[in-house]
Amino acid sequence: MNIVRLLNRDTDELGFQQGESHKASANALLAIRSFALMVVIITIATLVSMGFRKSGYNEANYIMTYNLGVVLIAYFTDGYLYCVAASFLSMLTYNYFFTVPYFTLVAYSPDYPVTFISMLLSALIASTLTTRVKSESRRAENREKRIQILYGLEKNLLVVNSKPQLLKVAAKDINSLFCASVMITAADLDGQLSMRHVAGTDIFQEEKEKIAIQETFQSGMASGAGGELFSVCQAYYMPITGPSGVLGVIGIAFPGRIVLNESQKLFLNAITAQVALAMERERLYEKQQRVKLEIEREHLRGDLLRSVSHDLRTPLTGILGSVGTLLSNYEVLDDSIRKEFLTDVYNEAEWLSTLVENVLSLTRLDNRNIKLQKQPEAVEEIIAESVSRVSRRAGKHTITINIPNELFLVPMDGMLIEQVLVNLLDNAIHHTPADTSIHIAVHHEESQAVFEVSDRGQGISPEAMPHLFDRFFTRQTTGTQRRGAGLGLSISKSIIEAHGGVISAQNDPAGGALFRFVLPLEG
Repeated sequence: MNIVRLLNRDTDELGFQQGESHKASANALLAIRSFALMVVIITIATLVSMGFRKSGYNEANYIMTYNLGVVLIAYFTDGYLYCVAASFLSMLTYNYFFTVPYFTLVAYSPDYPVTFISMLLSALIASTLTTRVKSESRRAENREKRIQILYGLEKNLLVVNSKPQLLKVAAKDINSLFCASVMITAADLDGQLSMRHVAGTDIFQEEKEKIAIQETFQSGMASGAGGELFSVCQAYYMPITGPSGVLGVIGIAFPGRIVLNESQKLFLNAITAQVALAMERERLYEKQQRVKLEIEREHLRGDLLRSVSHDLRTPLTGILGSVGTLLSNYEVLDDSIRKEFLTDVYNEAEWLSTLVENVLSLTRLDNRNIKLQKQPEAVEEIIAESVSRVSRRAGKHTITINIPNELFLVPMDGMLIEQVLVNLLDNAIHHTPADTSIHIAVHHEESQAVFEVSDRGQGISPEAMPHLFDRFFTRQTTGTQRRGAGLGLSISKSIIEAHGGVISAQNDPAGGALFRFVLPLEG
């Protein structure tokens, strides 16, 4: 792209092309106005010169008046044609009105030919210089205007903080500049055109337009209306090319199937370069975020492995000890002792089962391609199954349920929401004294289903409240001696957020802790 060449172009060339009949009529009107202006100015110069003659002024004043008129014509009209015509017309008018014999084109004095030639040359030189100065002034203004446009676009692109916002800002600015429909699409880190934004009428969804967009992206060559490739399309497509390759495509479509001229394409190319720089910046940021996320995942995997390894050791040791004692002393142990050992084995195995389920859910939720199996589920069935799973380890705790009498269906992944409820119930059991109650309640709240699990324990300490949903965070237990793995609440939060809901915790004014999560009833 030649920026110098772009800046030297006239602003008029950047306007979109009109139809031939439209253009011809506009040119004809401009010619008539320019010719009429030329006649008016020369007429005024003639009248002023006649006034000079009556006042007795020298003939040199007449010539200067006509030359001034020619300079004014050069200033108010476009092109050298009117300057030349005005120079000849002023010379002939001077000859007709102010040389002897008057009112004829015949000149008797031998000095007149030199006067005429001098008058013509001076008029031509003055008008040419005026036209050139005016042209250079207009080009300077155009260069300033284009620099301001590019600077304004660059300034707007510098403040964006995401690729979707970048596409929106760029499409809006180009749409405002060209008064045309604009589409900008960008590739993701995997090299697929995954994001797009349209300002104006969206004509870019037609099959031929989609094919042209994809071809432009893959080949890195412009195509579409006015180009060699896919000329039947309504829009013109230009690739957004940066140091790392083709980053996206800009499409622009004028109303009435008007095509871009060369100056417009050159200017659009300059704009595309600005957009490419901004896209490169966002692309680099996305790569950094991806690397950062992968590093965090590796750290979490390491922490998870260490935590699980530590937490598995205690229950496995207990299971091995109980089973070993049973095997070695089965005959001498009475039934009550055997039952106690088996109960311990069952509790330890059940705790291990819950831990493994949480770890599997954590792995599943960390997968970026996770898809929830959402379908309408009956709330009473999910709650009944959750309570059944924790009933053995609930001990002397009393679990009460309050749900609507009518059938209450909520879109959810039933197995995951069931696990959330199990985690919340386990949390209540582990952190409340025996013989206390745990309450589950569900109700409607506008377009949401609200689930609440409350207990009558000591509540949540101010120190623990900000970290409740952090991974591997544990706190002092009241109901049991086993220390948790610190995964239940964290996984519950991830599951609820994956459903588009929100989970929170607070201290109940009546005493104890209250965990609350909401699920949308749509989708």
